[in-house]
Amino acid sequence: MNKTVAKRERKNQWWGKVRAIYGKWRIDALVILFIIVLSLAIRLVSIGDSGVTMDEPTYVNAGRMYIYALYHLDFSNMRWTFNWEHPPVSKLIYGAATVLFSGPDFGYGTYIAARLASAAMGAATCAIVYGIATRLFDRRAGIVSAIVLSLTPVFLAHTQIAALESPLAMFTTLTFLLFIEALRRHSRGFFVGAAVAFGLTMATKYNGVLILPALFIVYILYALPGTGIDEDKLNVKALLAAVRSIFPVLPIASFLLISLAVFILVWPWLWTDPIGHIGVSLNHWTYRVSEYFLGVLQVPPI
Repeated sequence: MNKTVAKRERKNQWWGKVRAIYGKWRIDALVILFIIVLSLAIRLVSIGDSGVTMDEPTYVNAGRMYIYALYHLDFSNMRWTFNWEHPPVSKLIYGAATVLFSGPDFGYGTYIAARLASAAMGAATCAIVYGIATRLFDRRAGIVSAIVLSLTPVFLAHTQIAALESPLAMFTTLTFLLFIEALRRHSRGFFVGAAVAFGLTMATKYNGVLILPALFIVYILYALPGTGIDEDKLNVKALLAAVRSIFPVLPIASFLLISLAVFILVWPWLWTDPIGHIGVSLNHWTYRVSEYFLGVLQVPPI
């Protein structure tokens, strides 16, 4: 009987915590739900209107190969070198979506399943942007930012196809949001979460590295008030001195090492020769590929 009472009390305490959290974040939860539903509806209404676009077959096929390799615990290079020009995370997501929702048969429905995953990640990105804007400004700015992003034609188009940009946007914004939370809360947990998210960003597409300057800038903005510097009289020399005083080497190294570990962990091809294989993958940037530029099929200028 005592065990039953204790179990009931623990359950009531757990539900009490859930209700407290819901009460605190009720408005944000409802707004996020609205943003996700709106973003998904806009994308799903025309998700199958376009035919199979360039590179979709490559990413979807690679993803399915990766998922089946994981299922059979096959981490050999032969299974993980298909489309080695780009890291595997986006393809793993699309592969998992197609295996779950379209099964072993391959057809146009397979691409629709992958596109549904892309649309879901696009909607998640809009919700994450809401979180970023509310922390930097207020809830009104968050709602406007999320809706504007959701309705932006280029972003809408990229989140209706199984390409790299949709997961890249999601992991990039997630990295930024978790990093802001780490600074606001002085939380190691959020700091590690941001490092993991950055690792997944890099494991989606290499140009995810461009988030680092943004992280550096927001870190300086959060750290400057604690330096005693008068922002009204801030000059370059004072800023450099502040950077030297507030730029910790160990946390930065830890952040990059965690991200690198995640990047290598999710790509079995790198396990045998990380440096060499990353070099091979990056070498595709030197390819001179013709594409339409100013209406003419040519190798575009730098």
